[in-house]
Amino acid sequence: MPDLHLTRHANIRASQRGIPYDLLDAMITHADIEIHAGNGCTTLRCSRDWLRGRELRASIGPKADRLASLAVVVADDSGAIVTVLHDHCRSSGRRYRRP
Repeated sequence: MPDLHLTRHANIRASQRGIPYDLLDAMITHADIEIHAGNGCTTLRCSRDWLRGRELRASIGPKADRLASLAVVVADDSGAIVTVLHDHCRSSGRRYRRP
């Protein structure tokens, strides 16, 4: 697993939300959706169609189900993970999803 650089905030949020580092690594590696989140950040997500792929499911196994509802916000300049969140598809989190 490559070294992940998390901000202090991201480290706290990952811990609070029960998101392990191997899941963050899988998201960074396999994300197929990039959404501009403002303030020099990009949100990375995996689409449900992408996660249904046979090859991807074979490579990441049961993590695929957890990746479907996860979003990772990354700083564009440093590549550091700024925050992590569970995407529940509510209007309050629309900034992190496609319009």
